Amino acid sequence: MSREQKNSLRITRALSFWARFLGLMGKQKWPLGYDALWFPRCGSVHTFFTFLRPDILFVDSNGMILSIHTQAFPWRVWWGPPGTFGCLEIGPGEVVKRDWRIGTKIEGLFDNSLDRLSR
Repeated sequence: MSREQKNSLRITRALSFWARFLGLMGKQKWPLGYDALWFPRCGSVHTFFTFLRPDILFVDSNGMILSIHTQAFPWRVWWGPPGTFGCLEIGPGEVVKRDWRIGTKIEGLFDNSLDRLSR
């Protein structure tokens, strides 16, 4: 995987109430249209009825990773640390593949051209 491929990420924003509430609930496979689901202005997420075991990252307002939960277990509530601005859910194992760590800055989270997930 080239550095460009490693860093490229198709991000979809969950902005509406239903998009944020449903997230990845009930999905048996990762959705084909995006690599990551971005929840801006979000300090916690749940994994009720979420069977994909996503990697969950909480980031600050600059896109810097504050905490990482790899292959998050279902039926839990995950809370971001103080300073959390939003949450990024990506496929299981992606944090390791991308070599992301606490302190890594994720580019593109605040790009207005991101797709919007509506349900």
